[in-house]
Formats: sequence, structure tokens, C-alpha cells
Amino acid sequence: FARLASLCIDGARERYGGLTPEVFSRLERELGVIQLRGFSDYFLIVHDLTMYARGQGIPAVGRGSAANSIVAFALGITSVDPLRHDLPFERFLSAERKDCPDIDLDLDWRGRDQVIQYAYDTYGDDRVAMISTHITWQARSSVREVAKTFGLAKSQIDPLAKHLPWHASGPVDPKRLPPEARTATDGQGRSENRIDTPILEAVNALDGLPRHLSIHVGGIVIGDGPLADSLPLERSAKGLVVTQYDMHGVEATGLVKIDLLGNRALAVIADVVRETTDTNYEPLRAAPEGACAPRTPDTDTSTSRAFDRIPEDDARAGELLRTGRTLGCFQVESPAMRGLVVRMDAHTREDAMIALSLIRPGPAGSGMKDAYVLRRRGEAPTPSLHPDVDALFTHTHGVMLYQEDTLRVAAAVAGFDLAQADRLRRALSKKRTPEDLPAMERAFREGAAKRGVPGDVTEQVWCDIARFSAYAYNKAHAATYSHISWQGLYLKARHPAEFLASVLRGGGGFYAPRAYVEEARRMGCRIEHPCINRSSIGALGQHGVLRLGLDQIKGLALEAPEQVVRIREATGPYVSPTDLMMRTTLGKHDVEQLVRAGALDVFDRPRGELLWMISIDFDRYKRAREAKRSRLGLLGPEAWLPPPRHIPVPQRLSSRQLLAMELETLGLSATRHPGELWADIARREGTIATTDLKAHVDKVVRLSGWIVTERRIRTRGRGGRRGRYMKFLMLEDIEGTVEVTLFPEVYERVGHRLVDAGPFLIEGMVREDHGALILEAHDLRHLPVPS
Repeated sequence: FARLASLCIDGARERYGGLTPEVFSRLERELGVIQLRGFSDYFLIVHDLTMYARGQGIPAVGRGSAANSIVAFALGITSVDPLRHDLPFERFLSAERKDCPDIDLDLDWRGRDQVIQYAYDTYGDDRVAMISTHITWQARSSVREVAKTFGLAKSQIDPLAKHLPWHASGPVDPKRLPPEARTATDGQGRSENRIDTPILEAVNALDGLPRHLSIHVGGIVIGDGPLADSLPLERSAKGLVVTQYDMHGVEATGLVKIDLLGNRALAVIADVVRETTDTNYEPLRAAPEGACAPRTPDTDTSTSRAFDRIPEDDARAGELLRTGRTLGCFQVESPAMRGLVVRMDAHTREDAMIALSLIRPGPAGSGMKDAYVLRRRGEAPTPSLHPDVDALFTHTHGVMLYQEDTLRVAAAVAGFDLAQADRLRRALSKKRTPEDLPAMERAFREGAAKRGVPGDVTEQVWCDIARFSAYAYNKAHAATYSHISWQGLYLKARHPAEFLASVLRGGGGFYAPRAYVEEARRMGCRIEHPCINRSSIGALGQHGVLRLGLDQIKGLALEAPEQVVRIREATGPYVSPTDLMMRTTLGKHDVEQLVRAGALDVFDRPRGELLWMISIDFDRYKRAREAKRSRLGLLGPEAWLPPPRHIPVPQRLSSRQLLAMELETLGLSATRHPGELWADIARREGTIATTDLKAHVDKVVRLSGWIVTERRIRTRGRGGRRGRYMKFLMLEDIEGTVEVTLFPEVYERVGHRLVDAGPFLIEGMVREDHGALILEAHDLRHLPVPS
């Protein structure tokens, strides 16, 4: 405890620039609870893991309710100031809570295994284990296995299994199965049962039972003695020690778990910070020459320091958020979120935090989201309930947004202390201690009466928090994630090429790679082809130029990009196509794909000519390099090489042919936006640009573009009927993107045409929803291929 207190005092001085009475009082109170509950060692272990990660250049950010703790903030575990955000410690830990605290660490996903290995090495293989999850039997898996046991053939099992819900749980009732799942017709036209009573009995007996163990996405447990003394263990296929209990069983033994979770957004931010930061100069500036290659985690904390220097008040980042230009930014890039921030006119980190809470299904489905937007825009009044309640929600226009709000309301209305208020929140959430709810409700009503709160107000407040708590979001978690979102917005606004290249290297996000490349183009970046002499394995960004990586080329052998880069770095650039084929072991198809993608354009020879050369002479090149490697060729490898010659090509490939090659091999175009080739056709069809939609609200227009993402939903049925399907699309043209809605009657008529990404011609009505523009589609068809 003395060690923990000392670290907290030093950390608080660094975080706050000194120890104010408010900071010291909060630290003292939290440390007292931590000492009372015996969790000092736990905080020291999490601090140790965090400091190790940052010392290795691996970003680590504590999330969830741990951000309610000033101790966690002072230790550097979390990045959110609980005093600034008014986060009560009791939401995380109190003397009254019986369960263990839960600190989750988000890590750069590339370094997560390294941190886990450090835990094993530091605390001992016998005291560290990954936590298991229990995969249980459900309808489909049960039917497949039981039917096989009863001797049914695969052809008999598949038609039944595919008609069962994937995650169905509970007994399978044959009366509720669709007719095609209950019976079938044999070869003679006779009807036969697909499933009989013994099979159903066995399936229902298995329902919900453990099927096999899997490893929790990030949970580890560290004991103060050998774990085998406390719980059963086994080894996974990869050799890691795994608990046979799941997370709940582990907690029931009194052991404490830690979640170490991989986060790709942290990897993106870490790369951009490394590439654009001079550690002796503030603020962040353009990347120095030669600094664009992605680096592996190093052994200093400069990256962590640069993270802390990203300002939280920035007009350029705010403008990206306000206009929905958030592609690639953590948690704020989905179409629904982009529409929400536009309707909110969001432009600060606090706004991003509010949006993260509003976008969840509960607030959206209950009408809270729409109520907040209308009140924020001044289009609806903020109702008054009671002065003590109204004062709590002035910044959210009378809307409860967070779990912490339940604690504040209970304290203000019923006089609960925050620990008691958290017990109420937990009882209302129905996740834990629901048996406490009747007593808590009585205490709430009695406390409100003692404080002179009118009965009708008490009833209204109770109903509001009871309904709200079922889907409330943790404010500390929203604050942490909005911090990461804001860092991404800041870096994207200033270093779009570096930022979007890092997004591509990390495997993208919500959208396909093409969307991020076109976003970079719209932000003024120049897009360059993959190149065997200039590209890395992944995309690189520097000084407004985004160069695609060799891994973007489809159809290459898995090891081909790594081989090209490794040999080039070891022995120098490739000087010709012949040199490439002689120094590598690439197959014919690999070299052809490199040519089609433009990766050999550096040699200034037409792609058509190179493809002819490879087609005619590749086998001779292959024999020559094999002779060179085996040293068995009596005349040397040069004897096998084809003589230099000019291959007659009727004409250079047209722009359309080059674009077609790029779309085929890259899934996108580096040369130009593909819409340029369809520009004349789109003009003849009378289309407008997405950026012109504002001038056509409530009018029918035509747009042309590509589908970036799509989402199909089923509407709510009525009178016991199942709802109909509809679809949301995000359409992209040269200028920008727009959300397109296909209501059921339109989707049923034209949905079969959505077999690829386009380009499409869409006709529909432009609608505006509090600043966000939407196209309600009336018709949709492919644009013809230009001649």
C-alpha cells in the first residue's frame, strides 16, 4: 500500500501540476477504499503491465469503469481525468461492493501478445493463466452432432440445420419449425419426416451444456500463489495455460482478472504519432524525410508522451466531426454515427462522448437520441422535472445519458450516498443483485419523502431511472473512447496521408480499403500505385502522398510481398523486370499481378508489353534462376536468359483498360477515381454530385456512384406477421458520400441488382434530417460500361 500511495502522489503531481486539496482528498478517499478491500497489489500489477507496454512503445489505455478512479489516472493506467468529467469512484469500487474491480487495458494489437508474455515471465507460469470461455450447445450444432450420431447423412442434416436460427437457445419445438424443416419428399415423391422424437429429445437435453472451451478475448488471471491450488487448469493447443472456469467462476474463487485487449485504433494512432512527431518540438508537425515506414515498438516512451500532447480543443478536428468526415476514426465512422454527429452539429471531444452514448440501441430506440438532438438544436423545449434533477442535466438538455447519471439522481432526489446509489444502479440493471431492488425502491421513496420531494415527482424519477438503467452507458467508457476518437480526428485533419495509410495497414475499419483511398484523395492526397522499389508490404503515407502497399494486390502468393521487400532491402533495388524475376522465386501469376497493379511501372515499359514478355518467356527466366541457384548450369544462367528484344504491341493500353486492371488487382483505382470514366454517361443521365444535394431537398434527383457499405434490416411486423426487408446503403461518388435508403417496396423490386459495388445510377427523393442528408431511393440500376 505504501508503494501504491507513493506512486499515486508522484503521478498526480505530474498529471495535475501539483496536489490541490481536491486532488489530494479524492486520492486519500480512493486509497482508503483500495486498502480496505485489499486491492493494492492488483493496482500495482496493472500499473506494472501498463508501464511495461509503454516502455516498449506499445500504447496502453485503461477503459471501462476504471476511468472513474483518480488512482488509475495518477498511475497512468487510464487517460481520462475523473475530476474534469465528474466521474464518481463508487461506479468502479466502494467499500460496500462485494465483487472485484475490473480493469480492462486496450493495447496496440500488435503488442498484446508481448505484454501477455511479459506477465507470464514476470509473475510465473504457475501463477498466470488465460481465462476460458465456455462454448455451449445450441440448436444448429446440437442437431448436426446428434443427427450424425443417429446415422443421418449430411444431405439429410443440412436442410434441417439451415432452417434453425444460428444462435437459437432453448428446446427445439417441432411445431415451430418451418414446414421445409419438418418434412421432405423422397425420390418417389413420398413425404418423410426430417427429424424424429429421439433426435429432438437428445438435442433438447444438450441445449445450453458446455461443448468445448475457448480462450477469452483478453482475460488473464494472476494469482498470489500457484493457480492450480485454486482452480482447474489445462493447456490450449498453442501451449498456453488456460483456466477451466470461465470469468464468473474465476471471480467466484476470489481471484481477480485483468483484460488485455487488442485495439487497432491505438495501432493507427501510434504509427502516425511516431511518423509525424519530433519529440523535441511541439505541436506535432509534418513527418521528416524518410520517416514514413511503419516502425515496430521501440524501447522508449516518446510515443506515450506524444499521445499526451494531442490537444483536446482543435478547430480542424472539430470541423471533421461536425461535417461527418470521420472515415477511419475510431467509433465515429459508421454511417449511423456520421449522420448523428452532423445532426448534433458536434464539434468537440465532449460532443463525441455524448454521441457515443446516444448511438446505442437503447437511447436510439427509446426516443432519447431524437429528443436530445431536437433540444440541442433549439427545436424542442427542455422539460423541467425538479430543480435538484434539472441542475444535473443542463449540459445534456435534460436527457440522462450515462450509468453515472443514475447515481447522481439517486443522491440528489433520495439522499443516497454514491455507494448506495451504485447498488441501486446494479439492481436496476438486472445484471447483478436484483434481489435488492424492492428494498432499494423503498429506501429511494422514503429518502425522497424526507427531502420533501413531491410524490408525483418521485414516481416520475423512479420510472425514468428504472427504464433508463436497462441500457445506460458507462460515462467513463464513453470518455475513454471519445479520447481515442478525438486523437484520430486530430491526426487525420493534419496528416491525412499518414493517418489513412495506417488505417489501411491495420486492415481498415468499417469500410473496404477503397473507401479510405478515396477519402485520402478527397482530402488532397496523391495516390500512388504499389511499386516493387518504393512500396512496403503495407500502405505508406508521407507529405500528402499515400502509396499503396504490395499487400493490396489481390491474388499474390501469401509470402510474395514479404519476399519482394526483404530481398530489395538486403541487396538493393530491382533494376529491371528481368532482375526481379532472377532475384526472387515469384511465380508467373505473381509477376503478372504485379504488372497489372502498376508495381512495375517504375521501369517505364508499357504494361501490355510486360505481360506479353512474361507470357512468352517466363519459363526461360525460371530455368535461368534455377540454374543460377543450383550452380549446375555449365554455361551459366545467362545462357538460359531470353535475348533482349522488342515485343511488338499494337498500341498502349487505354485508360479504361488500365483502370479495369487496377480495379481487378487492387479492388480500387490508384490512377484516378473510377467515376471519371463514367463521367460522360453520368452527365447524360442528368446526375448531380453528392455535394449538391443540399440544394435539392424534397426534390427527385439522380446520383451515380459506388456502394461503400450496406446494411439489411427487417421492419417490425404487425398482427403477428414477420416484417419485410429493407436496406441502407452508403453511396460514394467523386465528391463525397451519402446514405441511401431502400424501403421494402423498392428493395423488393430492385434489390436483386445489388450483386456488386457498382457503379449504380440511383434515382430518389432528397430528405434532410436536422442537417443530415439522405436519399430515399425510387429506382436503382447499373450504369453501362463506357465504350
